[in-house]
Amino acid sequence: MTNPKYPPPKDSSDWPEALIQDYHTIFGEFLQTYATVESGLLFLIDRYAGGLLADDINSGTPPSEVWGRTKVQMDIVRALVGSKRSDQISETIKLLFRVAKRSNDDQEFVNDALSQFSHIRFMRDRLVHSGSTPFYDNGWFFHTANSLEVKERVKARDYVFKLHDLKNMTTDLISIRLRLAAATVNDNPGIVALAKEHNAFQPWLYKQVQPVDPDHTQKRIRESHHPLPQSPLGAALSIAMSYPVTDGGPLMYAGERRTDAGG
Repeated sequence: MTNPKYPPPKDSSDWPEALIQDYHTIFGEFLQTYATVESGLLFLIDRYAGGLLADDINSGTPPSEVWGRTKVQMDIVRALVGSKRSDQISETIKLLFRVAKRSNDDQEFVNDALSQFSHIRFMRDRLVHSGSTPFYDNGWFFHTANSLEVKERVKARDYVFKLHDLKNMTTDLISIRLRLAAATVNDNPGIVALAKEHNAFQPWLYKQVQPVDPDHTQKRIRESHHPLPQSPLGAALSIAMSYPVTDGGPLMYAGERRTDAGG
C-alpha cells in the first residue's frame, strides 16, 4: 500500500521531499547510535578486562583504581584494546568471555548480540561508503550497491531496504549495548533492570538484508513503470562518468580532477 506521505514519482527528478527529509533524519540517528554503541563496546572491554586483571574477578568491573585496579593494570588494558575497529572489538569481547570461563549460556548470549551487530555493521559500511538511491515499486525502497568496488562484474550485488530497516537497526543497536552491559556487569541488578525497561531482550527487529543481482533491481524499476529519480549530484556524476575526454594527455573522465595543469 502506498504511503500518502510519499507519493509515486511523476518524473525522473521527482523525489518526495518528505521522503528525503525523513531518510536523512533516520539515517543520521542510525549513524549517531552506531557510533555511540561502538565507543560503548570499547568502554565495556576496558571495564571488563580491567576487572579480570583486578582482584574482583567475578564481577570483572571495578569502576576505579580504588576497587583493585592499579594504574599499571589500566595502562596494560589500554595498550591491548585501544584503537580497535568494531569487528576487532567484537572478537575481543568473545575471547574475553572464553578465557574468563564464563558459562556457555553467557557466551551464547554475547555471541548472539555481537552477531546482530555484525549484520548491522555490514549495512552501515555499505551506506557510509556507497550511499543509497531511492526507487519506487508499489512503495519507496532504497538500494545500495558494491558494483564499483568489486573486481569482477559478476560479483556485483545490490542491497535493497526500506526506511523501517534503518529504524529497526537503530533500535537493535540500543538493545545490543544494553545486553552487553548486562552481560559484562552481571553483578549489578540495576543494569539488567534498565535493559529490561528498554525491552533490550526482545527478539531482534532488523532482519538481515539479502544481496540481489543488480539486474534484478533494475528489472523491478523498469516493471514498476515509474522512472528512477535522480538527485542533481547523481545526475552530474552520471554525465561525468559517461563522457571520456582527452586534451592531449591520457584518457580521463570528465569527472576526474587533473593533477598536471593545476586543475
